[in-house]
Formats: sequence, structure tokens, C-alpha cells
Amino acid sequence: MDKQLIQLKNLLEGTIEKVEKLAAEHDHETFIEVIEQAADERDELLKELNLSDEERKTQQSIIDEVIELDQQLNRMVNQYFDSFKREIIILKKKKDTNMKYTNPYSKMKSPDGAFLDKRK
Repeated sequence: MDKQLIQLKNLLEGTIEKVEKLAAEHDHETFIEVIEQAADERDELLKELNLSDEERKTQQSIIDEVIELDQQLNRMVNQYFDSFKREIIILKKKKDTNMKYTNPYSKMKSPDGAFLDKRK
């Protein structure tokens, strides 16, 4: 059981390093792939891990480290996705602003303010 805890700890540490690097590079696709792969590996390790109460007491320090690493990774992923969402919102605003500049009357549906000449 000690082996799976160490593997889980190493997996989380390696994933945190990769996430930091990819977040700095803004490589969205690779970031998502790394997170999905790490989540799959983590799930497999957790399924294999069955600790008795006695083993939990002896391995408590490693378990605490694993929990802290997992929480740190979750915070990093949430921060990255929040920044990604902000980027999308900014891009949408820029697109709307650009459309308003190039064609300010595109969204008008009524002919208000239009001049109708009744003479022939």
C-alpha cells in the first residue's frame, strides 16, 4: 500500500510542475490533456488503494501530503480555468465592439429616424 501512496504523491507533484509550466505558456489544449490524463491515473491509483485503519495511522503523514498536493492542484486548475473564462469574455467584448464600430446600425430593427420622401 505504501507503493501506491508514493506513486500518487509523485503523480500529483509531477502534474503540478506540468500545470505551472503550461499555465505560463497559455497552452490550453495540452493543459486540458495533462489534467485529464492525471485525473485518470489518480482514479486508478485510488481504486487500488485500500488501507486498513492501522495502515492509515502509520501512513498519515504521506496521506496528509497527498491531500495537500491534491488541493493545491485543484486550486491551480480552477485559477487557470477562471483566467481562461475571462479571456473568452474579453474576446467576445472586443468582437462586439468591433462589430459596432464597423456597422453601428446592424442590430436596428425599426426604421426609426429614417427619412421617407413622399414627393414623386
